[in-house]
Amino acid sequence: MRRCTVLQRNNLKKELMELMLPRAIDNYMTALTLEGKSPETILWYRKKLTHFATFVQDGRTPAKVRSLTLDDGRSFIKPLMELTTRYTNHCLRHEEQGGLAPQSIHGYMRALRAFTCDYKKRNTKLDFIHLR
Repeated sequence: MRRCTVLQRNNLKKELMELMLPRAIDNYMTALTLEGKSPETILWYRKKLTHFATFVQDGRTPAKVRSLTLDDGRSFIKPLMELTTRYTNHCLRHEEQGGLAPQSIHGYMRALRAFTCDYKKRNTKLDFIHLR
């Protein structure tokens, strides 16, 4: 077994610090696949997280994962809680009065929490990675 050199470890850290949100989401989807999650579960997470990525990007370049804060998550959830209509721009349903159900909002929060916890867990172990 060959251990990481200091230079290799520093390059990995730098790469993770520069990781853009869409790429991090793709990495998370791969991790979910390798964990044996169902395709429906993976699609559910992808939809929720892509919605968040679109929100934080806001027409600019994608956000770096390391630059995201708790306030970004709160800024994303708050407007969802304040919606007065649902199914806007939906391909199969007509727009209706009424906001999102609490379960829907909780789903977004759950997806963000799972994604950030997984990212943190995987990247705190970086110091212990050994390349083979």
